[in-house]
Amino acid sequence: MENFTNQFPQISGEYAIAYYEICEILKRIDIKDLNKIPKELIEKFEKQKSKNCKFRYNDNLKLKEQDLSKKTKQILAVLYIDYLATEDEKEVIKRKQKEFQILKEKKLNEKFDYSKIFAPKDNKDIIIDKQKSSIEDKKHLYLRLLEKIKNIFKLK
Repeated sequence: MENFTNQFPQISGEYAIAYYEICEILKRIDIKDLNKIPKELIEKFEKQKSKNCKFRYNDNLKLKEQDLSKKTKQILAVLYIDYLATEDEKEVIKRKQKEFQILKEKKLNEKFDYSKIFAPKDNKDIIIDKQKSSIEDKKHLYLRLLEKIKNIFKLK
């Protein structure tokens, strides 16, 4: 038994809390479904769960209404897909995951669209830039005229 304990060292933090919540949920599922989950995995959850977690499963609420941590929800999703879902359900889940991934990539592509990032600024910015350059040209012209006038007076 000591070997088994060393195989699963005690962890802390969000995983320990998630394992506690998972154990509380597993106590309430049908024995037929519980038997589909490997015993070693259930033992891992039991050995590594938090000893001072305050979560209490409310039997009056549905699973999705329970106050579960994000990590618990992720682990439950993996357990469901890997051990409890039928082949048809797995196909539906894979298709939805693929659609979600495509949508996520599309949003990222729109956000970081290089043609928009390096596209010329709108005409308003261009007009302002032209006005600035024409003002600078006039300023340079004025300075050149002033220099010529100074040179004329120096010569006389």
